[in-house]
Amino acid sequence: MPAPTRPRIAPPLSAAQWLLVACGIGLGFTVWALVVNYRLAAHGFLMDLQVFQDAARAFRTDGPLFEGFYSRSGFGFIYPPFAALVMSPLAYVPQTPLRLAWNFGQVVCVFIIVSAGLALGGFGRRTAMFLGLCLLGVALSAEPIDNGMGFGQIDTYLAMLVIADVAGVLPHRLRGLGVGLAAGIKVTPAAFGLVFLIRRDWAAAARAVAMGLVTLIVGWLVRAEDSLHFWTVEMWNTDRAGQKDFFRNQALSGLIAREIADPNSTLFLVLWGAGVVLLGGLGLWAMVTYSRKGHPLLSLAMFVFMLCLLQPYAVTHHWAVLVLWVPVVVTLFADKARLRWWALAFGLVQWWGPNHLLDPDKGYAAWQHALGESQSVTLIIATVVLALAARGVADRHPADRRY
Repeated sequence: MPAPTRPRIAPPLSAAQWLLVACGIGLGFTVWALVVNYRLAAHGFLMDLQVFQDAARAFRTDGPLFEGFYSRSGFGFIYPPFAALVMSPLAYVPQTPLRLAWNFGQVVCVFIIVSAGLALGGFGRRTAMFLGLCLLGVALSAEPIDNGMGFGQIDTYLAMLVIADVAGVLPHRLRGLGVGLAAGIKVTPAAFGLVFLIRRDWAAAARAVAMGLVTLIVGWLVRAEDSLHFWTVEMWNTDRAGQKDFFRNQALSGLIAREIADPNSTLFLVLWGAGVVLLGGLGLWAMVTYSRKGHPLLSLAMFVFMLCLLQPYAVTHHWAVLVLWVPVVVTLFADKARLRWWALAFGLVQWWGPNHLLDPDKGYAAWQHALGESQSVTLIIATVVLALAARGVADRHPADRRY
């Protein structure tokens, strides 16, 4: 009687084989995300894009951009007049082609952001682009991006401009122009000039300031009265995009306004101001530390955390730049960093984005309400953890540094 043979056990997959499997799944997810976004653009109502088109029409017909501004949705235009000039080609494009082109442009922007982040983290250019394509579906379905595409927002375009600039996609001689241009369209991206200052890239910082001034002057030349109104009135109205206790405002101001203090109270100002000083100071130290030790991606991620968290008002589609966390997670896993699993967990919370559970009109239970605050709370925790981790991060050899 022949001896029984043991069943043959297949050898475990190698790291390269697991990578191929993951890339295959990622590419499939990318195709699915593209189909979903096509249907959204073809059949959805992109409210903010409609406002942009109304502003473009007002600009081209000499109509008012602020007081007396006409929009089909009833929502106002809250950007500098230079932004209306940039948007003016949208004026008479038919709705469906406009929605499709606008959201396809956002897809390209997300791909550039993810690929640029991977390259900044140390991946080769071709590898970064291939992985960027594999990760595109994950990035597109993250709540801040998905929310922005549902509204037809401009934040993904601005995020692409600033990340392409500070991550080195733009040629060195042009560095700073992307930040300056984005700041001319929406003031907030001007803060990215701090990244150049941290790196002591004085030329890029100067170009960013110069470009920003050019956009201001051009806006003033084409719309002097509207420019005066924006820079003296609209600019200083921190509630122009919505009330601070609005459930989609996941910045620190929103958490405080919903859970602790009335947004018009002195207590609110004290708590928010203290948070900005403490978290901003800690984050600034971490930015400098990561940059000096040769970790530009982590330094940039630290800045993105602060920007998203410490703005006076930031609904989650304003967090489009947070999609940079996708390449951060991949880079941390590639480096087998201690923080990699924590980084993945934080990314999953932001990818899910349960802020809708805070909607007061839906009648959610208290435990669901608590989950709704998880984007704000985990971003605060992530800011502190990432900042404190800078103290123990390895100092890269100068030859291995991207900057």
